Amino acid sequence: MSMGKWSGGTRLFGFGLLITVAVTVILRTVFGQTPPASFSDFYLLGLIFVSYHCSWRLSVALLAVSAGLALFLLRPLDWIDGFQIISYIVSASVVIWVMAQLKRPAAIRRSPVPVEEVSSSLH
Repeated sequence: MSMGKWSGGTRLFGFGLLITVAVTVILRTVFGQTPPASFSDFYLLGLIFVSYHCSWRLSVALLAVSAGLALFLLRPLDWIDGFQIISYIVSASVVIWVMAQLKRPAAIRRSPVPVEEVSSSLH
């Protein structure tokens, strides 16, 4: 696949992935095994950007990669590190869900009936 055929979302995902890996390497180099407590904020900012501009699937993929990198960054893990990673995963999942809901058409978001009934009632 040539670079010219990649969609905008795929390129943004790749850029977000590259930045996530770069931040991890920088944090590991500068702080060693004791990164600052708010290191996952950098990951969350990238995830917000990707989930706003890309699909929820790409956002979940970036979440999985960033959670894996957080495990690498915090190793060896203790219970506080585990809590921090779980907190990041839950927060990021909420962000992805909210962004996905905001991208849905308003009629579908408000309607308790299935999508097929909404679309047939609009015609």
